[in-house]
Amino acid sequence: MKWAKRGALGLAVVLGVIVLSGLIWERRSRSTAMRAFPPPGQIVDVEGGPLHLNCTGQGQPTVVLEAGASQPSIAWSTVQIAVADFTRVCSYDRAGIGWSADADGDTDPEGVARRLRAALTAADVSPPFVMVGQSIGGPLAMIFGDLYPGDVAGYVFVDSADPDRYDMAPVHPPAALQSKAQALAGAVSSVSAEIGFTRWQMRNARQPAHWPDDVFAVAVAFTPQSTPAGRREQAAAPAIVERAAEVESFGSAPVVVLTAESSLRNAGAPMEAEEWARLRLEMQGAIAARSSNSAHRIVERVGHNIHLDDPAETARAIRDVVTSARTGDAVSQDER
Repeated sequence: MKWAKRGALGLAVVLGVIVLSGLIWERRSRSTAMRAFPPPGQIVDVEGGPLHLNCTGQGQPTVVLEAGASQPSIAWSTVQIAVADFTRVCSYDRAGIGWSADADGDTDPEGVARRLRAALTAADVSPPFVMVGQSIGGPLAMIFGDLYPGDVAGYVFVDSADPDRYDMAPVHPPAALQSKAQALAGAVSSVSAEIGFTRWQMRNARQPAHWPDDVFAVAVAFTPQSTPAGRREQAAAPAIVERAAEVESFGSAPVVVLTAESSLRNAGAPMEAEEWARLRLEMQGAIAARSSNSAHRIVERVGHNIHLDDPAETARAIRDVVTSARTGDAVSQDER
């Protein structure tokens, strides 16, 4: 019995040393990452904690880039460079992601929009805005426009999450609250990130095709500290989508919807391929149908991250919406 107790105590001591060493290493690694990759934009003080906002270019309307869940603002870098050639463009990091401080777990859909609006105001970035949202950033862009309708001159949706999916897609049942399994997985991943295990796992991560070197390097360096916020964003996705579903119309604001052709083949649950393709097209088309001045384009040979796989097509869609907002002409229907 004594040997068992001693063994358990010894194991506890070893585990404690490992955890403590991991905590120290992770903290040092985060400091190293901040020195190696300083924020390209400015840190703006807003209620709830500072946000990183990076604005380049000149002109109106200002394009505001809303990233997908967990993605740092630098994921937009190639698109931002292209857009800055014809108007002002701002990317930013939501709370706890990239260079932005955490905001005590704030993932309330309207709260995210209000903090973005506060950051833009604090940085003297004036409307009108063209909101560009990728993945869950699409519904967040809709919510922003619903809260500040006079500020938004147009939208671009980049393989956006579908705000109507709970009504239209049986493979996506409503889930306003995390399941116990999701909550447990989130807790485990957060702990792993804090003790350095996530960073250790990523040391041999492979760079995805089409990802610029700087984007991949920042993603690897900042993923561990962004993990808790990313998990919270994923858990909040149902609430974000349900809130965006309340936005019934964009009026006549110019809109371009980009849908990855590959997403028409991925149901995420058992379903006939043809049925999923029809349903996905219908849901993406429903986004475009919210405006009387819209275009829906299918982008081939790309994955979900169209802005990384085909930044030129993403920038072209943004240019088309900016041009329509400036001139009042109909948005181009050219799909190329």
